[in-house]
Amino acid sequence: MATRKNDRFLTVPLSRVASHIQVADKKYYDLAKIFFGQRHLDPGASAIKRIGVLTGGGDCPGLNAAIRAVACRAFEYGWEVIGFKNGWKGLLDEGDAEPLRLEDVAGILPQGGTILGTSRTNAKRPERIVQVKKNLEKYGVDALVAIGGDDTLGVAARLHQEGIKVVG
Repeated sequence: MATRKNDRFLTVPLSRVASHIQVADKKYYDLAKIFFGQRHLDPGASAIKRIGVLTGGGDCPGLNAAIRAVACRAFEYGWEVIGFKNGWKGLLDEGDAEPLRLEDVAGILPQGGTILGTSRTNAKRPERIVQVKKNLEKYGVDALVAIGGDDTLGVAARLHQEGIKVVG
């Protein structure tokens, strides 16, 4: 598929963008490729059965689109999706999460903000990382998709160092 140019934007096929994405650890390369549409997965072959998704940091356009894309791809593979409320705050204390269904993500593209809520809560401190890991286990989450900026992805990187499967 060739690159197209319209009046103001250069449109590049996702397959060309995804081929340049860097994944910190090759163990998670396949997971990242699945989410970017580069690879198809045999649902029975995956150890992943339930994923979590959160949006952290400041509000910005595209958060609902990202949540919907993650959820729809997960549903294609038969995975359950847990939405954590208000960023990392949803994985602290007792946790605040709810299962996402297709009905929950249908029709959210034109809505502003994020259906999950967001916060600037930073969970990078060691005691908070322990709490996040405990809540991921409590909710039975096999992998986490963290959507956000530097602080959100900094925590995701720290979780990766702790052995949690994270895409961010």
